Amino acid sequence: MYRKATSKEELAGLIMEQELLAQEAISRRYDKRKEFIVKFEQVKREMLAQELLLYGILEKVRNSDEPKKYYEKHKDEFVDQKIEVSHILIRDKKEADETFQSIKDNRLTFEQAAKEKSIDEKSFDKGGKLGPIEKGLMVKEFDETAFKLKEGEISEPVQSAYGYHIIRCDKILPVGIKDFSSVRMQIENKLYFDEVKELTGKLKEKSGIVINKEKLETK
Repeated sequence: MYRKATSKEELAGLIMEQELLAQEAISRRYDKRKEFIVKFEQVKREMLAQELLLYGILEKVRNSDEPKKYYEKHKDEFVDQKIEVSHILIRDKKEADETFQSIKDNRLTFEQAAKEKSIDEKSFDKGGKLGPIEKGLMVKEFDETAFKLKEGEISEPVQSAYGYHIIRCDKILPVGIKDFSSVRMQIENKLYFDEVKELTGKLKEKSGIVINKEKLETK
């Protein structure tokens, strides 16, 4: 409805125009139209809900000592686990299976297979080496397999959206605990969503309102 301001002066002009148009709309009684009142009430309810979520829950969580307490009580959730890995990425499953078998039978070393077969342009010429990776940062299929491997162990081909990975755990690095400052936002978000879920659950139960799923279904 309004053009985008490109300067402070233009922004001030747009604000003035909007205010003048709003006053004119009121003088013409557009604020009394049934359609407007319904829309206004809906917007007001949405804004009130957002105010409750922002100031009643999120700000309360951020300004409390609950995030720190959660961190101290659940440090095992914030393990800074890292390993050094290499991988061979192959697009075709049959070729991936054959390559894995060649490595297993010692017909090819892992490094040779990476240089000859891998389609990962960033690692194939390094013998497949990816270096250190942190748990939770790679694609799910890769991550879950890699962190189950013992040092020196090679996985069977694992499929992801990129193709089939043959993964080797080169080194398991010492485990540490992440600093509170690095996970504070993560904890705040968890506590926020937990509290929102708890509050909405209580409100739904108290209201007694039930959604009729049958009426929502379209023919």
